[in-house]
Amino acid sequence: MGGRPQDMFGYLLEAVKRKEAHYIEDKTAPSGKYHADFSKRERDTIYVGLKNSVSPLRVTLRLLTAIADNPKYNKFKESIKVLRDKVTVELTEKCEVIA
Repeated sequence: MGGRPQDMFGYLLEAVKRKEAHYIEDKTAPSGKYHADFSKRERDTIYVGLKNSVSPLRVTLRLLTAIADNPKYNKFKESIKVLRDKVTVELTEKCEVIA
């Protein structure tokens, strides 16, 4: 899992969808089958990849908030607000996809 976490986001979501589409036959289950579960290693890999794709946005959002609160940068307040809103939307979209 190296390199660019943001590039891994789509790949990890696709891997989750493929796994969810895989069923295991089970005569004791009401439907006769159940979704395949992830191994601990798979869960850890997905967790780290998704966390790494969201973390830079969270850091950016905290940084923009800190800058906006600093009176030294009042003349950039509107630009910072626009950028902060854009980052917030992107972060929210990613989190909604994950949930």
